[in-house]
Amino acid sequence: MEVVALVEGWPPADFFRLFDEAVAREPDYYTTYFRAASYLQRERGGWERFAEAQRQRRGAGQGDVIYTRIAWSMSVNYRNLFESSAASWETMAAGFNRLMSQYPESRWIKNSYANFAFQARDRARLRPALAAIASNPDMGVWVNLENFAIAKRFADEEPANVREP
Repeated sequence: MEVVALVEGWPPADFFRLFDEAVAREPDYYTTYFRAASYLQRERGGWERFAEAQRQRRGAGQGDVIYTRIAWSMSVNYRNLFESSAASWETMAAGFNRLMSQYPESRWIKNSYANFAFQARDRARLRPALAAIASNPDMGVWVNLENFAIAKRFADEEPANVREP
């Protein structure tokens, strides 16, 4: 029904009544949250405020995970999530840490974490993240080895030597 609501352009009150009903029935069906974030994308900062509200609603730990999953789902709309939206890398990093502890064998999660650390220009997190995936970078995340190499060069450079693109 969320797809129908999106396509038909339901008013916010109707859309979020449907959202609340869906979350009450299946609170861990993440697609429900992703579609609600998409609904709010047309409003500047809308999906970011929604993600934060869901984080607060869930509380510590799981709240960071839902925030991360929502922001991750919205990242397909941006070249760089942190340059073009109000997404919080600190909150996402906390959510990724929890996801990596829940799914320690997931290449997708580890590679995505490293990629977001690169987008956020967070060398402190990027260096160990790249080291953890160096032998097995996921091209579903990096697209090609050149992108992975660019992130590695960025991570290895000292901040004083870095020229921003």
